[in-house]
Amino acid sequence: MGMEENTKSIVNNAIMAENTLKKLFEDWDGDEKIFRSLIHLRPTTSGVTVVSTVPGFHMRGLNMNKADELEEILTKLKNLLCTNDKRSLLEKLKFDQKESRSKNELEEDVQAFLIRDMIINPSKYHEIQFVASEFDLLEMEPRRKRADVIGYKDSVLYDIELKRERLTEVVTQARKYTDFLSDNIQEYEKRLAAFPYSVIEKVNEVKGIALMPKSTGKIWADKVNGWKEKHIDLWYYEGDNDKGFSIDINPAI
Repeated sequence: MGMEENTKSIVNNAIMAENTLKKLFEDWDGDEKIFRSLIHLRPTTSGVTVVSTVPGFHMRGLNMNKADELEEILTKLKNLLCTNDKRSLLEKLKFDQKESRSKNELEEDVQAFLIRDMIINPSKYHEIQFVASEFDLLEMEPRRKRADVIGYKDSVLYDIELKRERLTEVVTQARKYTDFLSDNIQEYEKRLAAFPYSVIEKVNEVKGIALMPKSTGKIWADKVNGWKEKHIDLWYYEGDNDKGFSIDINPAI
């Protein structure tokens, strides 16, 4: 499909996802924000992926292409908020199946933590709102890529790329993806604005953020100064899945 056809398919599936969510929460007194921090929807050209950020099932997804199927699975997932045994529920719903594109396990853990934290504690991220995960850059050449996390605030779209190692690669990747989104923002703005819970109204700028493990020292500072020349902001994380993660978005170098 061409770019406009891709946009039309994604927007149509996003509308299906949004309508299903509205119906789901009409007469429900559960905490919608907590639910969103555990389960979010990713519209694609072929349907909607239901994505888990539940510990033990980080970034696992189920693909749905019919509204009734999506409603059925989401209705069952509402029980996540009233059970301590979330693992059993997700296993019954086949969330133990990985998505087609696997990532390093630590990266999945950090990605899931970031999404949960952005939704529950947006003030920690200067009110940058979570919009999408593993967002398809379908027309990127020579083959399509996926942006790890997309955020938005005050007409600025944020592409957050993360790696488990301190690498120039993640900075270069963020720069490349940011340039691509900037060059194609008209179509990509339409897609992202249609996503469930999206707060996007107008994108005037695209910024890149590289998220990597925390480190210090002169050699590290020299690298950071070189990376900053690429006009990419740097965020750092530390911790692990057992002890928990923390993310520093205002590092002092």
